[in-house]
Amino acid sequence: MTRNRHPANRAARNCASDPPHPIRRKGRKVPFLSLPEALHSERHYLCCMSVQNFIAMTKAEIVKEIVRKTGVRAVTAVAVVERTIAEIRRAMIAGENVYLRGFGSFIIKEQAQKTARDITRNKTIVVPARRIAAFRPSKELSERVR
Repeated sequence: MTRNRHPANRAARNCASDPPHPIRRKGRKVPFLSLPEALHSERHYLCCMSVQNFIAMTKAEIVKEIVRKTGVRAVTAVAVVERTIAEIRRAMIAGENVYLRGFGSFIIKEQAQKTARDITRNKTIVVPARRIAAFRPSKELSERVR
């Protein structure tokens, strides 16, 4: 059976709203659309969003959007974004959870000690307990993403 024979797959590849030359990030196509353009373009979302076509927003793009929407200087926006991320990182390293109302929670999960098998040596090994950083989106954000 040949892949991509389904009409929806062909339509997604040949959509008029796709940019002419998509770029690649880590092996995946990324359309030339800013996040607001992509979110407000229902037609593009319905016909082009698939595993191959997704939108990624980097820290630099977040700074550009802050500068564009608020009019603050880029240096100030960079400092605010960097400091925010640094504070979230510091709190999580210290074992604290970070709650951002309307956005979500950066939480620390405790994973208990467990036993596992080393199949190459045919031995049982003990995996120690550890802490895992996780993000839990708020109910409001989860509903809007769906």
